[in-house]
Amino acid sequence: MIKKVRGNYEVTLDQKGRFMMPAAVRKMVGEGTNNFVIIHGIGPYLEMYTEEQWEAVENKLTGLNDYNEDVEELLMDLMSTLQPVEMDAAGRMTLPKRMLSYAGLTKDVVLQGMLNKTLIWNQETYQDNNNSRSQERRKELRGRILGSGYTNSTPGQHEN
Repeated sequence: MIKKVRGNYEVTLDQKGRFMMPAAVRKMVGEGTNNFVIIHGIGPYLEMYTEEQWEAVENKLTGLNDYNEDVEELLMDLMSTLQPVEMDAAGRMTLPKRMLSYAGLTKDVVLQGMLNKTLIWNQETYQDNNNSRSQERRKELRGRILGSGYTNSTPGQHEN
């Protein structure tokens, strides 16, 4: 069973681009989980996966028709940004410079648990993004998605 990550955690990057993985996150992903995969997000953030979480993504990807141009483009995009990273014995993770640059990460960072992955945000960008959604939009999303037939079993399709 894939471990889920929940909650938001503020961390600080040091001058080497390292942050201390919060104890709560280490507990959720499982003690001894030290290897992660990071890719560019579809927004101004990074997506971090445990190896187990990333394997589930790879299983979906390998089931796609790789002779389809859109699939090939998606694979090229994902694989060109993919970076394996390892948490050291002290619980620190170093983010590569190109990843720091892509997400605009400098010092104050937010780890946002998204169940099957963790987003890594610049704290100010995270707050701006979170504050940009109105209460009405949140209500609409919850009602439309949680209250309807959206499922993981049929990606891209929903019942009305």
